[in-house]
Amino acid sequence: MTLSFWKTTGGIKPFNSIEEFEKYTEELCKLPKLDSFINSPLKKSIVKRGINVRSEKFDSFAEFTFCQYMRLIKGYVVERNKKVTFFTYVDNNGKICKFYPDFIVNGQPMEVKGRLNEKDNEKLRQCELVQWYFQSDINEMRNELNQLFPDWQSEFIRLN
Repeated sequence: MTLSFWKTTGGIKPFNSIEEFEKYTEELCKLPKLDSFINSPLKKSIVKRGINVRSEKFDSFAEFTFCQYMRLIKGYVVERNKKVTFFTYVDNNGKICKFYPDFIVNGQPMEVKGRLNEKDNEKLRQCELVQWYFQSDINEMRNELNQLFPDWQSEFIRLN
């Protein structure tokens, strides 16, 4: 791959030389791998996709919970990442991939995950600027929302 390839790929930050890129990928390969782990037994069959009263789409009830918590409790500005902000990472096969975090909260990219797979481990390891929230974090958020805003769940409209 040439430097012109990197410059024409849109949001990918170009390297100054092929050697710089190769050194970067070598260093990534030397990093210790995180063991695959499951944060919670979240299965596709129980994932609640839905929308809220503002017609915002959510891939899961956990994403909706996160969004409600950040808005109602923290008072943050929460935006769905619409394929604008992304990070590059190298997957287990050495392929360069793009990762689009779920939300931008006060300018900070954030990802909501029920469980991690191998690709997620690579994203977590290589995309240090992204703040991650797992099922245990979502459970705490849900508890606090239930105490302070008993009707917070009424805005969620389940699609499946």
